[in-house]
Amino acid sequence: MAVLGTVLVGLTNVTIVAAEGPAAVNSIMKLLTIDKESEDAAKLRLTPPQKALPSPPKATVVAARSQSLSWDAPKRGDLDDEIPF
Repeated sequence: MAVLGTVLVGLTNVTIVAAEGPAAVNSIMKLLTIDKESEDAAKLRLTPPQKALPSPPKATVVAARSQSLSWDAPKRGDLDDEIPF
């Protein structure tokens, strides 16, 4: 009788594991995914900021401003006469 009881308990445990296995695997995968996402978010939060580019030399800034003006743009002295509507 003891042997039969042990075999039945073993079969019951195997059946439970087989029935709950896919749900358990899905739960474990969700936990691992959440852990990986939080790890990636923490890594992005804790990394130092990227270094900024140095400012361009003054000659380049002046040249860029003069190139960006269109041919019909008012000159500095003409701004008093024009109404910008």
